[in-house]
Amino acid sequence: MEAQIFRPGRKIKGLIVIEMLTVLLVISVLATIIVMDLRRAYYRGKLVGCVSNLRNLATAQNQFIVENRKYPDTLAELTPRYIASIPTCPSARADTYSTGYVRVEDPDRFTLHCKGTNHDDMRLGADEPWYNFDVGVGPHN
Repeated sequence: MEAQIFRPGRKIKGLIVIEMLTVLLVISVLATIIVMDLRRAYYRGKLVGCVSNLRNLATAQNQFIVENRKYPDTLAELTPRYIASIPTCPSARADTYSTGYVRVEDPDRFTLHCKGTNHDDMRLGADEPWYNFDVGVGPHN
């Protein structure tokens, strides 16, 4: 048998450099798209958890008003009878709701905010999302 030696004019079987670079480019573009979608889903999950916390606090406040005929002055008044503990925002990993609680006495209304810029990855502004007695969860785009 004759040894396989490169000779000019002989075709080489396999991928050439341009084909390999094209395949790598396609793979990297697909990987970038997947990573971006995963990041968005991660931040979206944290936002959904925060909105759920706001709704749970609003429900506890509604239970409080049934018994006391007014909303609490602070969220601490809700624990432990109406809610086990004040929840923490999944993005901030802290209680951002107590400092974002605003109660108006006349008429007796409230607004809850996730205080800070904890959800700027989802393009929300400072102190968003929020829950208002009249509107519900915001912001509404």
